[in-house]
Amino acid sequence: MPGIPRHLPDGRLLTHSDEDGMRRLLLDDAPITPPDLQVRSVIGTYPHSDGDERILFTANDLDAPTELHVWSVDADGEPTALTTEPGVRRGRSR
Repeated sequence: MPGIPRHLPDGRLLTHSDEDGMRRLLLDDAPITPPDLQVRSVIGTYPHSDGDERILFTANDLDAPTELHVWSVDADGEPTALTTEPGVRRGRSR
């Protein structure tokens, strides 16, 4: 998958897993994206004000396979949709 594997600045390893027909992000082998999100690519990472590294990625919901949105997730596995309007969205890191 584009953008991984990669080491985060703190040394943790970001990879992916294809299980039960879904692609999920793993951080040091622990899933950090939910099973109902199909991850398509990793755009990059950025530091958050709380000190954690955020991971930017594109994904689609199971119920919307023709849409693609930009998401952010932290090490705790709390994904946030950064785009919500219907369509195909992309992102890029600086």
